[in-house]
Amino acid sequence: MPPQLLLGYRRLFEVQAIIKADLHIVVTDLQKALSLYESLEQQILVEAQQNFDIATEMHRLNEFISHTVHHKSGQGFSSDSSLIDPNTKKLYEKMLSILQQEPHYFASLANLLQVTDAQRLAQIIIGVYGDEYDPRLERLLLILFEIMLTQEIQGCKQVSTFLRANTPITKIYGLYCKRQQTFGFLKKVLSDELNSLTSVELEINPAKVFSDYLQSPLNSANPIPSNLTPEAAAIHPIISKIIKQRTDILEKATSRILQKIIDNAENVPYGIRWICSRARELFIQKWPNATQNEINSIIAGLCFLRYISPAIASPTAFKIISANVSDRKFTPIAKILQCLSNGTQFREDFMKPLNTFLAQSTPNLQDFCNRLCDVESIDEQLRLELLGSIEKPKKSLMLQLGDLYFLHRNIYKLKNQIPGFNKWNSELRLVFHKLGNPPEVVGDEDDSIVLEIGSYWHKSSYQLPPEPKELPGFASVKNHFISLLSTIDAIPESNARFFTVLMSLKEKYNSNIEIREKISDLMIGVAFLVSRHPSTFPFDF
Repeated sequence: MPPQLLLGYRRLFEVQAIIKADLHIVVTDLQKALSLYESLEQQILVEAQQNFDIATEMHRLNEFISHTVHHKSGQGFSSDSSLIDPNTKKLYEKMLSILQQEPHYFASLANLLQVTDAQRLAQIIIGVYGDEYDPRLERLLLILFEIMLTQEIQGCKQVSTFLRANTPITKIYGLYCKRQQTFGFLKKVLSDELNSLTSVELEINPAKVFSDYLQSPLNSANPIPSNLTPEAAAIHPIISKIIKQRTDILEKATSRILQKIIDNAENVPYGIRWICSRARELFIQKWPNATQNEINSIIAGLCFLRYISPAIASPTAFKIISANVSDRKFTPIAKILQCLSNGTQFREDFMKPLNTFLAQSTPNLQDFCNRLCDVESIDEQLRLELLGSIEKPKKSLMLQLGDLYFLHRNIYKLKNQIPGFNKWNSELRLVFHKLGNPPEVVGDEDDSIVLEIGSYWHKSSYQLPPEPKELPGFASVKNHFISLLSTIDAIPESNARFFTVLMSLKEKYNSNIEIREKISDLMIGVAFLVSRHPSTFPFDF
């Protein structure tokens, strides 16, 4: 072989060795960075949970102090035992545990109630799933939304009616968007811009601009007739000039806010992104020929109409700005964003100049909707956190007695219309059999009571051998398995591995959200046991 060729090969091998060494260094550094990221993420999660628990405890203490003062100023202090019988309290705790962990009951009840009662139920539901930093509760709440989205779209006959009316799911979603965890995103994208606009006039309605001008000092220097009609005021040189200047400011401000929202699409809270993604999937399944604008309208409606726009319209209430401004101050911005999300244009003459902005922003909105809905599944997002929360102890929940009685009365009244309630193995039916008839309306329904809510499977009615002490978590897995067996028709005969059989069952019952959820819980529980006690499970799962 010629020396030049040998030299060339040698240099090639040297370059390859250098690249390989550098690549190893890069991979090692990346692994370290990922490890550090996961460690910091876990620390943040723990501290966020601690902060939430502290805030919850402070709220509970405030309620306790308030009720103590109330009772001492009246007939003396009343403990929980004086408000409700201890045995009845335990039954209510189990009722709430079942409702919390089987969200299809809440979904069915919400669709059976009258409009006024549905609003109260929505508030109770958000309270029952109140711990925003508990992955298990968040997952259950999102499953509730999935069930209700499915029910909602099954009842829709026209594209334009999906999620537009004031239905039970929109009531619950509206409250969901006002939880503490969702405020972080709103403050990040809105705070700076809105704070910079607190002293800027954005009103462009000719009638209001005219009225404000008449009451301002400017009218003394440059007076205009006070008897002008709105139409005449709109074309008056002074008023039209003011409107033109404000329209330019309004368009630029809205453009900056919209761009900041679009740039932060991936930072929208996971739950809202997942709900938007699931709504889009169901919408396309029902109307495969729907236009892109119709699809975007559904997604943008959920994100803007019920989440972002209310915060823009009332930024002080959402604690986005500290200044106390008029409720109408930023309404024009919210109005423009809402019109954009609906895929429509303005018909009012004074708003028509902004239609060009709407047309130019439509492609950006479509990109935002696509990125917003590009979100991982519930299992991928929350599975690891769930493994750590399987053995979590019970949590305290404070509810008004009136809310407990409200649930008792309405479930009892509608029990024959609630799917699954009358099944032979229904835990909820057994609880209501023991509770009996709902109580009459009493005067202490405004009093609050602290309830201990946990997994009701830990106290299942099935009497099986006690959990081995060396296997913490076995009881949870055991009861998940019993729950699954009581729901499905049969387990297929197969020599396949355990998880393979469960996956085939999950595929078979794909349309049944309740069964799919039970299978996922069982798989997570077994994975938890195997990871903690590998020597106890020598066979291959």
